[in-house]
Amino acid sequence: MNEALRNAAYSDKYREECAKFQPLFSEDNREEDETITLPEDYKILKTTYRGKVNGCNLHGNSNVLLDSNGETIHIWNSFDNDAEFHTFIYHRNGNKYLVYRQELYGYTVFDLANNKEFQYYPQCVLDGREYFIWTDVHYNPLNNLLAVSGCIWGAPWSTLIVDFENPMAEPKFQHDIIDCLEGGYDVYDDADFVRWEDLNLVLSCYNIEKNEKEEIIVPPGIYQNTDSN
Repeated sequence: MNEALRNAAYSDKYREECAKFQPLFSEDNREEDETITLPEDYKILKTTYRGKVNGCNLHGNSNVLLDSNGETIHIWNSFDNDAEFHTFIYHRNGNKYLVYRQELYGYTVFDLANNKEFQYYPQCVLDGREYFIWTDVHYNPLNNLLAVSGCIWGAPWSTLIVDFENPMAEPKFQHDIIDCLEGGYDVYDDADFVRWEDLNLVLSCYNIEKNEKEEIIVPPGIYQNTDSN
């Protein structure tokens, strides 16, 4: 993976940036509580906060993950809850994971068997550049890949293909599926995930040349092209 996508989540600079916005989670900014039900009786107790911190208008959540016995096993803060998601994944390695977004960019994985967290935050965002915003994930155990719905801010909707062989480590590759298609962004303006069909990826794409939506099937030989990293 190139340097721009190196994981910066455990860097001093990232910790310093998070500390600047920690005042968001004050009682004065508290809005509402919500319970999110997950498979196997896991639950997330979510509290929403909204306020102005260091000149920025922020809206985020504090979150408590409960196991099936109602015991707290994980606590985290989210500094941006736009298009948030919490996806329960049964991995081919036999473990269960919760995948969610802790920031507007990047993602976090919580290992439900070992109660360990791994966060990924791309270096390019810490350097002030845009990157793909995750809004949902779709795991395929046949190839250990995630098809990630989302977009770069202000750009067409697309699907990111992300290595998920080792959920608790930086992915070996991640690339925009539109860049893998013949014609790329000159032909396609959107690429929405529809489903995994065995090893094939099914997308609903807007074809600029035809001026219409079309469903296309993308075989492994196309979506596993990692040259677009």
